[in-house]
Amino acid sequence: MPSRPQISREQILRTALEMLMEEGYESIRITAVAERLGCSTQPISWQFGGMDGFRAALAAEAVAYATERVRPTAADPLAAFYGIGTGYIDLAYDCPRLLRFITQTPDGRAHGGEFLSIFNLESIRKNAGAIAAELEIPVEAARTWMEDCIICAHGIVTLLIAGLMTAARGEAKEKLFRMGCGALIAAGADKARTRAILEPLRGGNV
Repeated sequence: MPSRPQISREQILRTALEMLMEEGYESIRITAVAERLGCSTQPISWQFGGMDGFRAALAAEAVAYATERVRPTAADPLAAFYGIGTGYIDLAYDCPRLLRFITQTPDGRAHGGEFLSIFNLESIRKNAGAIAAELEIPVEAARTWMEDCIICAHGIVTLLIAGLMTAARGEAKEKLFRMGCGALIAAGADKARTRAILEPLRGGNV
């Protein structure tokens, strides 16, 4: 029985993910990944059983990477939720080919729901009460604001990765900030307090 190839599954997927982000989905072929790794195609075939298994594993790896990139770490519920939106915009600028793969190719879309679940309605319902209490606004207003933020951020990202929006990163985040602040203030949130929480997120994720 032949010995097991020494190149690990993790090495293969990490290399393929790098190629995906640098060159796009079209670059992902077993021979191309093997060449980048400096090995034969045997380790990849051994680990994944062929191209279909390889692409499915890469899709799962891409979704895990994207999800980790937008996952917030802030304890404050408002900052944590809003940070998902700014992280999503950052991902569109830093890794547009990755997002195109997840949202626009059959292999990526098969797993893409796992990534987009970070914006799901269950999460909104769970966190709306905390945001409403923090800003002293009605829960329904907080829930509506969260849904509007998702729509705004997703719209911006969709336009960016489709090449239909050419705004600089700061300008794109400013659009989300203006919508986010304006809608909360219109719902009755204190202007100074709202801006104090969201202002630091103009430049990144937390």
